[in-house]
Amino acid sequence: MKIMIHFKHLLILVLLFSMASESFAQNPGFNKNKDFLLANFDLRPDEDDVMAAAALAVMLRHSDLSGVKSLAVAGAYGEQGGTFITTAVPSFYNQLFGAENNKWTNAHKNWNASVGRAKNKVKSTLNNGGKVFVAEAGQSDFTHDVLRAVIREGVSRNTVKRNVFVVQHSDWNEDKSNKDKLDWVMKNTQYRKIDNGNVNIRHNKTPGYNNRDRKWLRSAKSNNNPNRTARSFWTKADQICDNFRSSYENSVIKGGGVDFSDCVEIWWIFKIGNKADNVGKFWDRYVTNRNGRRLSIPDTENVSEIQGTSPVELDEKEMTIYPNPVQNVLQITSLKEGEMITVIGPQGRTVLKKQVSANATGIISLDVRSLENGIYAIKTHNRTVRFIKE
Repeated sequence: MKIMIHFKHLLILVLLFSMASESFAQNPGFNKNKDFLLANFDLRPDEDDVMAAAALAVMLRHSDLSGVKSLAVAGAYGEQGGTFITTAVPSFYNQLFGAENNKWTNAHKNWNASVGRAKNKVKSTLNNGGKVFVAEAGQSDFTHDVLRAVIREGVSRNTVKRNVFVVQHSDWNEDKSNKDKLDWVMKNTQYRKIDNGNVNIRHNKTPGYNNRDRKWLRSAKSNNNPNRTARSFWTKADQICDNFRSSYENSVIKGGGVDFSDCVEIWWIFKIGNKADNVGKFWDRYVTNRNGRRLSIPDTENVSEIQGTSPVELDEKEMTIYPNPVQNVLQITSLKEGEMITVIGPQGRTVLKKQVSANATGIISLDVRSLENGIYAIKTHNRTVRFIKE
């Protein structure tokens, strides 16, 4: 009897291992030094891409994905109808990813310009011997146009075929893609169709990043959440979803749950595996920061601790800064014209001062290349934000 039980347990372990191995079959792995991530979000017709973008943003701030070269695309949709979620851009995507037209691009607003921006980054990566991973959280029309533009500019079709990995989890996304464009992408890239991230069935080989329980958003938005960056991202995502009105609304999100199923492509690309193979583990690792990386700076009154490559906005009255840590130029937003900012060095002395002037973007740049490495504070008359110079 004991032999039979042991054999049964062994069989279960073998099956689980084979399932995990199959999940990442034909995945060459992402090389942060050479490779590039193109994250396409359709943002039409429902709100799941709002939450998927928030999920990607918190992952990019974790050591699992830190240093990844990437471009996020809003409006990478195909032939589906429905309402584009205009309230997600530009401010929310600026908050998540960084400056528009640099760290993300709005294909809904200007398709051709967005294709051009993505084409330049993809072409540069391929010409330098890297691979391109496309997280297709939408349809493949945008990917098709980008890759055809890359080939027109001299990158061989064989190079694209060998080194571009397009990852898709949704039958619906494929169905709403232009058929000819999808067929071309399937034939001319390393196209990987993975299991659907919307479902929580036993033998699904990707996480079910879709859950109706309201506790996830409550914990993300709670003042007790130590991950302030994630707290601000998910609070804003929830606001956008709550205010979205359309002929079709995501029932899970409408009921107070979470749906970031379009992030399973990211889970696959970076081989996250059982570190975040369900919503609970994802929350612990990236959102509520129980197992993630946290910037360790003593908290003081009215001081924000922020780390990452994208602007962070804790509330409408606080400054937002990025990247953090910074080496060359720090971007600062949410300041008023005429406001004076002061940079305080590690020894408590003023090292820089600058008065805010009006500009079209609402973002000012602060050159910090002359500063020594260390922890600094940017102060106005009533606000303080810390940053790391390295």
